[in-house]
Amino acid sequence: MVNARQDAIQFWNPASIAVLALSSFALSVIGTRLLHDKSGLAALFLLMLIQVAPFAFSFSTGRLNFLSFVMFNHLVTYSVAKLNQLFHIHKLSTVYPETLATVQELTLCSMLIILSYYSFYPFIMKGVNRGDHKPLFLGKRLQHGTGIFVLLHTYLTVSVPSSVRSIEIVLYFICVVLLFSGQPSRPSRWMTFYRIAAVAAAFHHFLRFGMLVYAGTVGGVIFVTVCLQRKMRNLLALSFVALMLCALQPIKSWYRNVIKNVPQATFVENLGALSSLAAWKYFGAELDEDLAAVAGITIDEFDIEEDPTDQTKDALAKGFGRIGDDSLERVLAWTPSKVPFWGGESYANIPFMFIPRLLWPGKPAWNFWNKFGRQYGFLSSDDYTTSVGVGYLGEAYMNFGFLGLYSCAIFFGLLVLVVERLSYMILGGGYSFLFTCYLSTVISFGNSLGSTLNGIAMITVILFAMRTRLNNLKTP
Repeated sequence: MVNARQDAIQFWNPASIAVLALSSFALSVIGTRLLHDKSGLAALFLLMLIQVAPFAFSFSTGRLNFLSFVMFNHLVTYSVAKLNQLFHIHKLSTVYPETLATVQELTLCSMLIILSYYSFYPFIMKGVNRGDHKPLFLGKRLQHGTGIFVLLHTYLTVSVPSSVRSIEIVLYFICVVLLFSGQPSRPSRWMTFYRIAAVAAAFHHFLRFGMLVYAGTVGGVIFVTVCLQRKMRNLLALSFVALMLCALQPIKSWYRNVIKNVPQATFVENLGALSSLAAWKYFGAELDEDLAAVAGITIDEFDIEEDPTDQTKDALAKGFGRIGDDSLERVLAWTPSKVPFWGGESYANIPFMFIPRLLWPGKPAWNFWNKFGRQYGFLSSDDYTTSVGVGYLGEAYMNFGFLGLYSCAIFFGLLVLVVERLSYMILGGGYSFLFTCYLSTVISFGNSLGSTLNGIAMITVILFAMRTRLNNLKTP
């Protein structure tokens, strides 16, 4: 009774009341527009409100949970990106029929996920102390070991055998989480040094390979950690970093061409090429013709005559639009009219996918996602090497229709809750390190169910193997 009363007191604070009032007002406005709106935008705004509400309420009460981050990530990776595409890329004021159908299904699925999560919450989370997420304390030796591994990962990724690469990537992620969520057991500046160096290493990886995957990983870990610590000043800095990542998206393909065509270029030369491309794209600076040729910029793109301000806005919008995942739209539109239901074929590898290829060298190859890409028009009919993924909701629909879609939404709400419970079990309490590690397995909107389950299994095995060592880090 006391805990329930304390929870009620913590929930009803000025911030949560303001969020509730704002949400109620927005819901009433959107509800009124839905009655007369024919453009479909009101339906998209309703979906966005449903997705942002769990994060807004949990952040205002200081009790962030897995559902809040999952729904917030759905908001960013689909809804906001879709709204951005409509307004700034396609220049539309209405929603495509396929998009509207997807928005309506996502709205229902989001509500099912939320209802499932909170329906099972009293049973799954019973007895769990939902207090502040405590940090782990790293000694000087562990600080150096973790920091050095993160910094060397750029080079290790190239040389590690493919059979253990997935495990090595998970270990890298765990080290990044430990580095940014932990605290030094004694006052030390090494922690700050390695954190700054990790961010620089992620950018260096982009300069070498033209890929933002590690920058996204480090940025995501920092975002979750900052939210758990409720450091608003750092959130503003993260917003600036996110804007920079969006700015790199439209010029990324050109920069990759530069790397490919001039492999002997030095780090400084690559940085100069990237700066020149950015200055030309966003500020109208002159671009060297030789660099334009190496980057593969066409004459139409090179001779574009447009107001620099409008060009900058559109370029940033296109960068943000790249975040979105449109695979669900294609699946809903093409199944079963063009592609018949798969009847569970994409789930066939789940029983043996948890066995690493290191332990089973003869493990059968799984090429379903290449087949999916060709069937749904993402790949050419003669491309038998590239794989294209689809999110767990789209996967459920293409296998079993609407019954599979809604059942998957209910199951996923329960799965998110079970994984959150696991994060409290390993060390017997709430720790930001475990919270972030386990959250990464269920937060993505674009992962298939098999990939999600495989990530949960891999993280659990590794963390349980590290359990004794992690227990020693609970106190300074």
